[in-house]
Amino acid sequence: MAGNNSARDVQAAHPMLEWHDLTVAYGRRPVLWNVDFEIQDPCLFGIIGPNGAGKSTLLKASLDLVRRAGGTVRFWGQQLAEVRSKIAYVPQRETVDWDFPVSVMDVVRMGATSRLGWFQRGGRRERELALASLDHVGLADFANRQIGKLSGGQQQRVFLARALAREAEIYLLDEPMAGMTMEEKLDMSCFIQEINRNLGTTVVLIEHDMGVVMDVSDHVVVMDYGKKIGDGTPKEVMNNQDVIDAYLGVSH
Repeated sequence: MAGNNSARDVQAAHPMLEWHDLTVAYGRRPVLWNVDFEIQDPCLFGIIGPNGAGKSTLLKASLDLVRRAGGTVRFWGQQLAEVRSKIAYVPQRETVDWDFPVSVMDVVRMGATSRLGWFQRGGRRERELALASLDHVGLADFANRQIGKLSGGQQQRVFLARALAREAEIYLLDEPMAGMTMEEKLDMSCFIQEINRNLGTTVVLIEHDMGVVMDVSDHVVVMDYGKKIGDGTPKEVMNNQDVIDAYLGVSH
């Protein structure tokens, strides 16, 4: 018990997530330049910007999926390897092989069993957790459906359910509403807000739809050409001239 208290004390003494001088380059082409910002407390944190701004690269660099040229990323003051089980990631839909022969339940159980180690399918608790996660996103009736047979919006909700089954404290969502209809976006927005507010977690949301991000986020960072150009509440960001110029296309 004392060990658990000590771990919580360490977490409380640091921001939940912080990026310091984060720099990433693909070959000789810089994608992120000395990016600095942090998340102190549980919130819904939006990251927006034009295509090529470096948003997705930021998440991938945070998860060691791409090599960093410089800078650091810390979760509660610790490296990813020390707290990986507390982090859940929903990748862009285009990066997933939807023809792979797995059921919806198989996909979501991957989240529920992620703490158990390789080749362990878990038992009753993991199955119940997976079913509860599917029910949370309204897809419990599709548990035995092959993942490729679902609509694009349903597939995204399955991956959100997989993240939920991980029982994480930080959720990193990379364009979870891409290709969705407006009705599907509204549903997904509600699910994302529930994860943040009802579970007391932090959600980092990357989205192209600026309206959606502004509606649901507590705090917003705006990126352009690999740099942070705006940072604040949605209202503050909307009144930032650099954001107006770069993102809204006034003089971009």
